[in-house]
Amino acid sequence: MKNQRSFNRDAMRFCVIFFACILGFTGGYLFLRKSSMLNPFLIFNTDMAALILKSFGELIQTDSTTIFSGNSSFRVISECTSIVPTGIFVSAVIAWQSSSKEKLTGIIMGTIVLFIINMIRIITLFYIGTNFPRFFEVAHYFLWQGLVVLTVLGLWLLWTEKIVSTKY
Repeated sequence: MKNQRSFNRDAMRFCVIFFACILGFTGGYLFLRKSSMLNPFLIFNTDMAALILKSFGELIQTDSTTIFSGNSSFRVISECTSIVPTGIFVSAVIAWQSSSKEKLTGIIMGTIVLFIINMIRIITLFYIGTNFPRFFEVAHYFLWQGLVVLTVLGLWLLWTEKIVSTKY
């Protein structure tokens, strides 16, 4: 009975901290999204995607947050970055019972991995948009959003299993 109470208390603690972090992140994100403060990060995402596409031999140009190729263009907006998935992942890491070192390791690892996954997402969506435009919406809204959600969950589970020493 005591173990069940402890588990329930720990689960409640996780949920309260997780949702408080999500609320804080959402408020901050909505504020930043309406300002120009995210522009450097949006431009960085655009430039990184352009660099990768050029390394694959694509003839593209960029203008701020837009990638141009032939007759098509692709604009990177805040929702096209890894900001939201990273915010969710970081909220879960902060809420989980672990040491500061484990949390920092998880946050750094997750931020890097989610950025890389998002670059792969942008690159594949660019190719789908330029070569198979009919499938762009399906790939963008269904395939990739689902994969990103699963990636966040998988990364968090991997972190709890391989990095965190506290086991429930």
